Amino acid sequence: MVRGTLRPKKSFLTPAQAAVELGISRSMVYYHVSKGNIDSYKVQGTDRILLDKADVDTLRRQVRVIKNGAVH
Repeated sequence: MVRGTLRPKKSFLTPAQAAVELGISRSMVYYHVSKGNIDSYKVQGTDRILLDKADVDTLRRQVRVIKNGAVH
């Protein structure tokens, strides 16, 4: 879900970077975006999105990744 346009003074990550930070797959990152757990911002003139690093950090604190890759 795209939330808005880029605002200065925020830190952003690509979905791939967020996946590394969270220790989950990129498709799982998109799942969390679709559920509204991470705000996303469309890069004007492209198909790319960037994710709010603060949301990624919050989600990282809230989830626990189990050995089989399931997120709870």
